[in-house]
Amino acid sequence: MEDRTTKETIYDQKSFIQIRIHELFLKIDKANSNPFYFNYPMLGRIREEDNLYNYQVTFNGLCSVLSTIRAKLSIKERELMETKRKELMQVIDESFIDRARDALGNFCSRPNIELKEKIINGLFEFRGLVEDAMNVHGFNPDKDDVGKSIIKM
Repeated sequence: MEDRTTKETIYDQKSFIQIRIHELFLKIDKANSNPFYFNYPMLGRIREEDNLYNYQVTFNGLCSVLSTIRAKLSIKERELMETKRKELMQVIDESFIDRARDALGNFCSRPNIELKEKIINGLFEFRGLVEDAMNVHGFNPDKDDVGKSIIKM
């Protein structure tokens, strides 16, 4: 008979959380490079951003980051984040393209500049709130004080 020794598996959830957050911010930053670009489906490839504008990809990414860090937030912080998320969701769900008839009666479309500004400003503010919460709870430490990080560098 073989002598089997038990090997202990070390699972460090904090490291995986940091990796998840890092990967989400890579997607968020990529989508922010052209927020009003529409991601058309590509033949033979299924992507999670298909049929979405990049600003929607950014919003979804920020919501994923928020759900990842939510357990560390105080009740007051959770309420603030939820309020801001719901406010922004109403703006995100509106179409920034206005469709109207021109002088000849033909349909034409033009961007709603006010709504585009609301989307950009709302995403900027929401990201700032999420990143502030990350800083406070050690998910995004200052470079000068790495000791506050949830993972020791």
